[in-house]
Amino acid sequence: MALLEAISVSKRFGPVDVLRLVSLRIETEETICLLGPSGCGKTTLLRTIAGLEIPDGGRVLWKGHPLDQIPVHKRGFGLVFQDYALFPHKDVAENVAFGLRMQRLPAPQAQARVAEMLDLVGLAGYERRRAFELSGGEQQRVALARSLAPRPRLLMLDEPLGSLDRALREELLGELAAILRRVGVASVYVTHDQQEAFSIASRVLVMNHGQIVQEGTPEAVYRQPASAWVARFLGLDNLVRGRVCGLTPLEVETPLGSFYPGAAAPAAGEEGPVAGQEVTLLIRPDAAQLAADCPGAGRVRLPAIVLECAFRGAHHRLLVRHNSGQVLSFQVPAAAAALPRPGESVELALAHEATGVLPGDKEALE
Repeated sequence: MALLEAISVSKRFGPVDVLRLVSLRIETEETICLLGPSGCGKTTLLRTIAGLEIPDGGRVLWKGHPLDQIPVHKRGFGLVFQDYALFPHKDVAENVAFGLRMQRLPAPQAQARVAEMLDLVGLAGYERRRAFELSGGEQQRVALARSLAPRPRLLMLDEPLGSLDRALREELLGELAAILRRVGVASVYVTHDQQEAFSIASRVLVMNHGQIVQEGTPEAVYRQPASAWVARFLGLDNLVRGRVCGLTPLEVETPLGSFYPGAAAPAAGEEGPVAGQEVTLLIRPDAAQLAADCPGAGRVRLPAIVLECAFRGAHHRLLVRHNSGQVLSFQVPAAAAALPRPGESVELALAHEATGVLPGDKEALE
């Protein structure tokens, strides 16, 4: 039995179906991430699970028991929001102790728990600081400590790092993932940022237009997007029309040449590729090397014209146009020798294993 289960949950605001028959399961100590663009329904789904929104249809169950008659404050869920929602007139210790007072925990035990939580989030000694004296990252740590102090059955985080700058966000993301593993609490994490989702989640649920369009481990979702839309949302823009022309091994013919991506396991209830089928070939951005740096056979050779070569730290972003008109973007290691300039011809070597096959989707490729 799942720890928490949502079954065919629907929610409408006016004429808009924000959630459309959404179902999900959360297991003990699992961190799931609801990932999707703004307006896809991910925050509404979180708020519905928390009891802050009443679904128009469907059910939310905790260990098989319905939650529809259980008010928010009695569900035992912890909530962390992007805006921290701290009490500005209270100090750090009073903010963290808020939920413990609601539980009527004796003062000595509450003080010990506050100290334990502040140590957990790296703020030992901050008890008497005022919330307005803290940086954004420190305020978010206090918000996390406050949510964890009452030992919630489920922790829910809605874009918790969204208001922080990139460097601080990456720092806190690593700390947050470690804290969740250490505490062992089941968690629901909402974000529009795929890097956050991949870094923190044990399972990612990609949402679009009020539905879950793909779920799986971070690596599985990245390696095999369910559709061209999911691929583009994940930043995988190298999508090429193709046709299956061989099955053993799988061979896909495209305007760029023939690729051997290997047959991905079909989803439950779906069939694998068939000869003559129109498909979409996904070429991941790390698929390319300069041909001069990669002698020998075993890769697709791709002559192209360089449109852009931009330094991005550990790699260069190389934007090229094949003579078929197809524009592709690759990440070439910064150490690569003799990087071409815009307007120059280049030959790239593409690795077959860095490609994948998606369902054919003409509209998504327009």
